[in-house]
Amino acid sequence: MPATIQTGPRSSDRGSDATVNAPDKPAGTIRLRHIAQLTGLSLGTISKVLNGREGVSAENREKVQRAVNDLGFRRWPMMGSAETPLTSATFIAYSFAAFGDTFYDKILRTMVEEGQRRGLAIDVNLLMLHRFTTEIPEASLFQNGIPEAVIMLGVDHLPVLDQIAAVSCPTLLVNGIDPLMRFDSISPDYFLGGFLATRHLLDLGHREIVHVGTARRMTLDLRRQGFIAALTQAGITYDPQRHLVDIGLQDFATLDEQELTRQISKRGKLKGTAFFAVADTVAMSVIQALGSKGFSVPGNVSVIGFDDLAVSAHCTPPLTTLHSKRTVMGQMAVQMLFDRAANPQKEISRVSIGIDLVNRESTARVDS
Repeated sequence: MPATIQTGPRSSDRGSDATVNAPDKPAGTIRLRHIAQLTGLSLGTISKVLNGREGVSAENREKVQRAVNDLGFRRWPMMGSAETPLTSATFIAYSFAAFGDTFYDKILRTMVEEGQRRGLAIDVNLLMLHRFTTEIPEASLFQNGIPEAVIMLGVDHLPVLDQIAAVSCPTLLVNGIDPLMRFDSISPDYFLGGFLATRHLLDLGHREIVHVGTARRMTLDLRRQGFIAALTQAGITYDPQRHLVDIGLQDFATLDEQELTRQISKRGKLKGTAFFAVADTVAMSVIQALGSKGFSVPGNVSVIGFDDLAVSAHCTPPLTTLHSKRTVMGQMAVQMLFDRAANPQKEISRVSIGIDLVNRESTARVDS
């Protein structure tokens, strides 16, 4: 069954949290907001009722059931055998994750293919919002009614996770971390990646190494922590004034290269003989920034990236990087979701997938 690619609804379509007069019965698919409009109840309360969970008063249960009957609400068609504990799932991602040569593209496609192979009815919900948005309308998260299960792809802002937690259905974070550990999660081992990247540069004789990164997400800051650990092991005391270029909240795909050049140039960062970038796209920007200052890579300075995007092998010079096993991660994500659906009471787990160094031409031994 092909995935359904949908855009977020108009803001005027949102359901109100307040009790309102019963709307006309919708002509199309009955959605979550229609039940909310009719009952005046929250998504979390509605979900608990429809999933048979505790924590809802008898009065509110009756409201939801009456609305369900009046509206003719139905879940998605059931697929698979009677023994299958999970029949449908909603994959939620920002719109940029679904198209082009991005980190998320291969993961999303693998999850869709693996889910379809296992008879899972899949709804791919693309959030047509900026990736730094911290508050997402409820109607944007669940466009086709209350999901049976959810996979969040790179969406781990706390306000969003709070909304998902209220629904109380099997949920998995892919390339994301919930600080409160309410959901299973799977990601590349970013700490290991940061450690391996830095050790590679250290093994080449580099001692003045600069990390170009950001702490705007835990998955990104873990790379810096691995970087620090490798420096410490080599007897080098980490000093952010010496070892860090913080790109802040900038979007990697639209990184301001003039600002990056300015950041690298100030406070003696050009004394660095090697740069470890938080992502391949950032590494490519670093190479261009260094080139604008007359430095060649790897002649004068080494640069290493992170993720091993397809384009990384074809840039000039071909980029040394850390390979994230995105196909493996996508396959395992679907299996973890099935496992959670079959065993809802099991302990929450965080799974880290190993990362491999891909040695190309952008790093070289430092001149002694």
